[in-house]
Formats: sequence, structure tokens, C-alpha cells
Amino acid sequence: MVLTAEGRRFYEKANVILNGLEELEGEMKSPQGKLVSISANPSSWFANCFSEFYRDHGQADTEFRIWMDNTPNILHRVREGRDETGFIGVFPDQLEQLHYDLKRYQLGFVCLRKMDAMLFFRSEWNLAGRAAGLPADTRKPRCVQMVNDPYIRYKGWRTEGERLALEPRVAVTTNSDYVINLLLEKNHLANISCETYLRYEPGKSPGIRLKHGEGKILYGVITRNGNPVSQLAREFIDFVRERINVTAN
Repeated sequence: MVLTAEGRRFYEKANVILNGLEELEGEMKSPQGKLVSISANPSSWFANCFSEFYRDHGQADTEFRIWMDNTPNILHRVREGRDETGFIGVFPDQLEQLHYDLKRYQLGFVCLRKMDAMLFFRSEWNLAGRAAGLPADTRKPRCVQMVNDPYIRYKGWRTEGERLALEPRVAVTTNSDYVINLLLEKNHLANISCETYLRYEPGKSPGIRLKHGEGKILYGVITRNGNPVSQLAREFIDFVRERINVTAN
């Protein structure tokens, strides 16, 4: 006996659904007992922030799951209940879609900060080099970016004061922020991402702040309406909010 063509199509679709259910069930369980699941846009600052939080709030009976992804996927994960909360950056051209998704899927969004972008320097752009003037090819930086990165999709980035319009070129795409950091450290590449929240002395910033004519990027946190997050997740949201307020330029 063999499946008919229709039966084969049914089997394949059913298999996808069942595998998805098993994956979701696995995500909702923790061998330790408590589970705190949080998603966020890829960010070294966020990773350092969570590391500091875990140092003081980690518990033996709790498992944290940190998922890094783009904004549309994070919205999807939170509305499906895979994550309690998600930290996202929303570009001006995404605001209308965000409001639609929040209403349709009963999600809440709290803006923690309005921010600009930043062109992070290549490794050889040391402080002495910056003091002497930026490299001649700054206008057309070769970049390493995340896959489906909205920062590289956006056109019209300019340095503060409209001094320089950028024409970035993608040299490498990856889904790993570790790969990005390594390439920035060891290769002749740059990266466009959200501005740093850390304070730096004048002339010692790790990059050039970029502005866009359409407006600022909103950085905030999403949750599901009617589904209160756990105490640890609430504490982490407050921790992030405090770090942004303390370290913001």
C-alpha cells in the first residue's frame, strides 16, 4: 500500500504541524522548573545588559532563554506565547504595521527610548586616525550586517549636521552578532546599527552617529495584553529601562 498524491500532501503538511507543536511544547518546558523566555534584536549592549542582570538575579531553579531575532519574528514569537516579552527597534516606516499588529494580536508596546543609528568603526580607525580625520572611503563603507537587517535597507543615512551622506555596501551578512564583532575587530569592515547607550568622552566614541530624514527609531518592549509577565521578566524590563536612562548619551 502506498499513499496517493493527495495523501502524501496531507502527510507532509500534518508532519510540519506536529513538529511545530513538539517544538513549541519543548520551548514551554524547563528541566529546572521556572522558565523565563525573552527575545530581542541582536545587540552587544543587550547581551552585556542581560549578563549583568543574570549575575545578580540568576536562580538555581530558573532557566532563562534568550532568543535574538528581527522585529517581525519577535512580534510573532510573543503573540504565540513563545516569549514573555521582546525588545525591538521600530523604524519610522514600520510604525503603521506595528500599530496594526498590536491591535490585531492584542499586544502592548512601551517605548523605552527614541534613538538614532551609528556607523561603528573598522578596527584600524583608531583614536589617532580619527583625530587626524576620517578615512577617505567613509562615505562608502563596506559593512558586515545581520541577515534582513533594516539598518542596511534604509537609505539616506547622514552624519550629524548633514555633513556626510552614506552609501554603504554590504560585504558580509550573517545571523551571528559574534561574527559581526569578530569581523569588526579583525577586518576592514564597518557596521550600521543602533547607537550606543554608553557614555564616551568627546572624540572617543566607537562610531559616528547617523540620522535619518524620516525620524527616529523607537526602541521598546512588547508584551501580550492580559498575560502578565513573570516577576523576573518584569525585573529585567526595569533593569533595561534603568540602564538606558543611566548610560544614554
